Order: sequence, then C-alpha cells, then structure tokens
Amino acid sequence: MRSISPKPNRRRAGRTAARSQKVPSKNANLLVRFDSGAKSLVLRAASLRGLSLSDYVRTRILPLARQDVDEAETGVLRLARQDQIAFWQALQHPPAPTRAQRELGKLVRSVR
Repeated sequence: MRSISPKPNRRRAGRTAARSQKVPSKNANLLVRFDSGAKSLVLRAASLRGLSLSDYVRTRILPLARQDVDEAETGVLRLARQDQIAFWQALQHPPAPTRAQRELGKLVRSVR
C-alpha cells in the first residue's frame, strides 16, 4: 500500500526561510517633502517599476548615498562610462585658453 504524505506547505516554508535570513527591519522613518508635480513623477516612476513609493525611494536612494559616502571617504569619483570618455577626451584635447585665462596666467607667473 502506498503511503500518501501531505504536500509541503510552500507558503510556510518560504516564510520560514525568509525569517531565517537576517533581513534588517525597516523601523526608521524619513520624511521627504515634494511639490505635487515631483511627487506625481516619483509615484509614476515607482508604478512603472512595479514598486511601492517607499520601495522605489529605498532602491534608488541607498545606492546613491553609498556612492556619495564612498567618494567622500576615498576622494575617488566614479564616473559613468560616457563621462569617463568625455573627461579623457578633454584631457587629450583641451580647449584653447580664453583671453581672461591667458591674462590670469601672466599675472600668476609674474608673482612668482
């Protein structure tokens, strides 16, 4: 005779697995004020990504905050690829100095 075992409750198993992982609790509040147009824009962006407003703000702001802190602590700026290329090209082919810049250069050299 074949024994029938009950199906595992996948919902309960998922919850238990989620609880066993250390997920920081979201118990700190941050109040942000927007004008109505900005709030509508952020709500629309959150909706387009299928996120709540809070989740959208969290997922977009935290990486930027980490990057700002990292850049401030290390003194190294991270540029997007396009910005890196523009920066490199500016170094390789600098524009000619303006008249005011040339005059300032003469002044600085005369003070030495």
